[in-house]
Amino acid sequence: MPKIPTFTATGRPTTEVGSVRSNIQIPLTQTIGTALAPVTKAVTDYAIKQKEISQKLEANKIFFEIQDEVNLIQDELKNDFDELNSVNNFNQRFKAISDTKLNSITNKGVKSLLQNKLDLEYPEFVSTVKKNSRNALEIQLNFDKNTETNMLMGKYILSDDQNEKQLIKNKIFETEKLYNQNTNGGEVELKKSLNKVESDLLISDVEKQITKGCFALRPPLMFIVDKVIGSYKDYKGVETTIMKIIAPKNNLLVGYIVAAGTPYKGI
Repeated sequence: MPKIPTFTATGRPTTEVGSVRSNIQIPLTQTIGTALAPVTKAVTDYAIKQKEISQKLEANKIFFEIQDEVNLIQDELKNDFDELNSVNNFNQRFKAISDTKLNSITNKGVKSLLQNKLDLEYPEFVSTVKKNSRNALEIQLNFDKNTETNMLMGKYILSDDQNEKQLIKNKIFETEKLYNQNTNGGEVELKKSLNKVESDLLISDVEKQITKGCFALRPPLMFIVDKVIGSYKDYKGVETTIMKIIAPKNNLLVGYIVAAGTPYKGI
């Protein structure tokens, strides 16, 4: 009868199961929670940072919307030369827009960021309104001065009474002085403007004297311009020149002409 092979076990029976060994080792002085704390903090910090960025972006978006409306208001008020009225008008409309936007925000962080941004930019908004108003005032003052001066210049040219002409001249000077005072032009600018008035009045007197003795040449004759006496702009703003002319053959004085335009520099 064949024998059944038998084997003798060298180990001992056990109920333990096999396990996978990990390289993670926690010191006896730490728990799992304290060991993972740095990782947890990094995740928390990132979430906080992400929230802050999101709030800033939202606050900036609303601020840019307000800024667009501010630009429109500033543009509407740019011709108002009454600075106090212009600033008050701006403040009322700016407050209405800001309050509407702020009250519509439910996120406290976004609301706080927007309020801080508005507080920071408000002085610049008002500064622009004031600057526009002052520019408008200067434009209006210049317009009024030019209108008054042109009217007085017209009266001066038409008058043949020397006393009346002197009175008109004094009024023109006073107009220039008042404009200089209102715009803080200073002594140098005042002297320059008064000298220009003096020159314009002198040219108008010369032109008037020449015009009295002028006659049309039909047909036109050839002359040589000997000297440019002066130049000015007529009431249409066209450059006009007063010239001394001589005969081409004997260089004798022929007279003076008043012509539109500026002579060629080679003359």
